[in-house]
Amino acid sequence: MMKSLFVDLNNSKFIVKNRNYKKHLGFLDYALYLHNKYKTFEKDPYDPDNCLCIGGGPVTGTALPGTYRLVFCAKSPLTRTLFTSTLGGAAIELYKTGLDIISIAGKAPEPCVIVVKNDGELKYRIDYIEKELADLGTTKFMEELLKKYKEEFKGLLWRILVIGPAAFNTSMGFVKSVLIKNNEFEWGAEGVAGSGGLGSVMAQAHNVCAVIYGGNRDDRVFKKDFKNPNNINELFKRTTGMPMGPAIMQSVKKYLFVKELGTGGTFGTNMTNLKAWLPMLNWSSVNEPKSVRENVYNKLIKNHYLKQWNDEIIKPKGFKTCGEPCPAMCKKVYKKYKKDYEPYESCGPNAGVFDQRHAEMLENELEELGYCAIEFGNVISLILEAINKGKIKGKDIGITEEINYDLKNITLKNSRAHALAGIKIARAINEGKGMLKVFKQGIRLGVKTLKEKYDINIIDLANYIPFGKEGCIAPPEYWIPGFYVPLPFMGKFLTYYGQEFHTPEELGKLSAERFIYELYHENTGLCRFHRKWSEKVIPALINEGLGLNVNYYEHCKNLLQALMDYSSKAKAYPTFYETKRTKELIINYYKEAVLEFGENPELKKLLKKFEKDPETALRDYFAQMIKGINEVVKWV
Repeated sequence: MMKSLFVDLNNSKFIVKNRNYKKHLGFLDYALYLHNKYKTFEKDPYDPDNCLCIGGGPVTGTALPGTYRLVFCAKSPLTRTLFTSTLGGAAIELYKTGLDIISIAGKAPEPCVIVVKNDGELKYRIDYIEKELADLGTTKFMEELLKKYKEEFKGLLWRILVIGPAAFNTSMGFVKSVLIKNNEFEWGAEGVAGSGGLGSVMAQAHNVCAVIYGGNRDDRVFKKDFKNPNNINELFKRTTGMPMGPAIMQSVKKYLFVKELGTGGTFGTNMTNLKAWLPMLNWSSVNEPKSVRENVYNKLIKNHYLKQWNDEIIKPKGFKTCGEPCPAMCKKVYKKYKKDYEPYESCGPNAGVFDQRHAEMLENELEELGYCAIEFGNVISLILEAINKGKIKGKDIGITEEINYDLKNITLKNSRAHALAGIKIARAINEGKGMLKVFKQGIRLGVKTLKEKYDINIIDLANYIPFGKEGCIAPPEYWIPGFYVPLPFMGKFLTYYGQEFHTPEELGKLSAERFIYELYHENTGLCRFHRKWSEKVIPALINEGLGLNVNYYEHCKNLLQALMDYSSKAKAYPTFYETKRTKELIINYYKEAVLEFGENPELKKLLKKFEKDPETALRDYFAQMIKGINEVVKWV
């Protein structure tokens, strides 16, 4: 029987309880229970009652790869409702403590580190530290903590979770961790729980700079012995029709190497497949003809940015895992840089950066400061376009570099200037300098405050998903309408995001159904890169392993409904699109879809509506998506 640890920082108390899986089956079930108990839907995201839940799922400890994903959950300071973010492999060490969830509530009187260890006995404490340590940047901070605690944790499997200075100063802070092997960091095998600003909750709601945990336990007992690889293999044959090895390899090949494309990983496959659909220059590329986009793609991406990736990572096989014994080896590494599609797209072509060296400079600076690179890259690209359009004077915010956001004329020479300007923007917002400090709470409040306080209107250049009156999140870096469906946990990959055309009602229905299956992973602590097999295996794994009789699809469907109900109580449900850029993106997607996928009667009808009255047609489009969602769950 695994346990949960509740840390009450107001009173420096630790409460350990046995986990009752019949009552709260998965990680998210338990987190939602705590947040409803504390009525966090009524409270500010930085209220100390906003519990930060960190945990693994109910099937960690099996012989199955992918089951050690660490999940974070709290009320997001960006969306203003519950949000989850995940970090690959980091639940292994938590499992070794004999815990599967740590929940943090209250606010420490001083910046602190929470330490949890089990070397035969579960021990825990709060260590107070100088905040200056956390201000060093994430790498130096982690190295200082490694030095301080390595003797205490010697011989144990252990982890360090840290935030950076941006977590204390903005709402876009992440949580970062690096695999520790032989008591030293395995650089390249790092990960971040980036989306949603949950690192900012850790810092500002709780005054926690780091969580350190580790142990040598193997406490979970399964009703059926799924620690035995033979039993796991038999389970795969029953549920997928294939032995475990082939089923897993078939599922994860995109993240390893795709022979047909000559590349691999999220960066390689997406940069190769998306081509002219790739967002560039603050999403403004969606307004350009395909010929212009293709020209930039071929010159600056295919023959340079992507070529660098293939030459430097794919050919020499710079592959690592997150720490799990997983064949995906999804970590793609060049020197000290671990690279994925979204951060290197948000800090790459969408920010006007087309060279790996320049993107490394920018993305690394954001990581050191502790920003979510995807969220903050969206802020950078907006500000750079505003400078290019003369809406903001560069000299007024300390930007001396020449910004060129004209897709027809952009060259590789502009790339470095954009990266350097992005670094200056990141530092200015973190330090609260000048007018850019308005963006510390995110892009939506940033553009509105900029207009109110400085009479600078750049709202229509921004692209974000609005929640309620103040919340927002950056969409994933894809020109696809499935990322703009009104469901909880947007900004992630939980909706239907196929590129082909669907009517808005079909898209709403498909997205709600997809969301339920994606909750299999968020709730179970299982990496979604394995989803092609995991959605078949998880229900049997849970029921047979834990001795339950649960319809897991219905369970996750009810969980989705409960999350929607929470968002309704928090008055932070996804709302209709606010900006011209977001509306252009959606309408122009359907115009492009005609060229890409051919006409059909429904698409033709939709385009006529957009042409006649775009605003009314979009509102009807939004309503039709809700209608589709309502076929699955009740939209509130």
